[in-house]
Amino acid sequence: MSSLTVRAELESLLRAEGFAHALPSRTVLENPGSERLALGIPILDVRLGGGVPVGAVTEVTGVPSSGRTGLVLALLAQVTGRQELAVYVDATDAFDPWSAARGGVGLSRVLWVRCRGQVETAFKAADAVVRGGGARVVVLDLAGASGSRLRRMPVAAYLRLQRAVERTPTALVILADQGLAGTAAAVTIRLSRARAVWVGRHPACRLLSHLGHAPAVIGGRGAVARRAG
Repeated sequence: MSSLTVRAELESLLRAEGFAHALPSRTVLENPGSERLALGIPILDVRLGGGVPVGAVTEVTGVPSSGRTGLVLALLAQVTGRQELAVYVDATDAFDPWSAARGGVGLSRVLWVRCRGQVETAFKAADAVVRGGGARVVVLDLAGASGSRLRRMPVAAYLRLQRAVERTPTALVILADQGLAGTAAAVTIRLSRARAVWVGRHPACRLLSHLGHAPAVIGGRGAVARRAG
């Protein structure tokens, strides 16, 4: 079955009322946890042992302008470049298709689920598409979501997503301002805002030289290394 056919089925599923009912059967991995999906960022892929784990939750966190969205778009570009399907569950409708296309993402193979600020709906949609099967990557974008709404989400919601993605050919990536998934995440990638490097001594006449690179911190029970430069 082509990724476009799977996309059509998932769209029908998400339009139906009640995300978790009567879902199609999913593909099951015989050897879960062994496969990785490359980000296309060599230094990170090496540190991650080949990329983000399949059949598991990866959490990408950081403040705005830390590179968190660019990292996720790099993964989507790799996946859609292989003609595979990605699903982007967008809690706050922040996804920018124009920037994604500029980054090499094949938009025809991305199903964008807009949740209009409804965090609970975003969790239900992510759970539905993971259990429905067919997507190579599912991104749950919670960055910028209301802190009060996120605090109301129980730990069980993240554990449910972990159980849903286990033994599937899907990598589930949670994008957030800060760590939320706890032990449900096999890998956590924490990014920091780039540091501005200036030249010149006079405070009013200095020039911006470049943005220093802040290394990503990699952790979690499925991590291969602790830091990536």
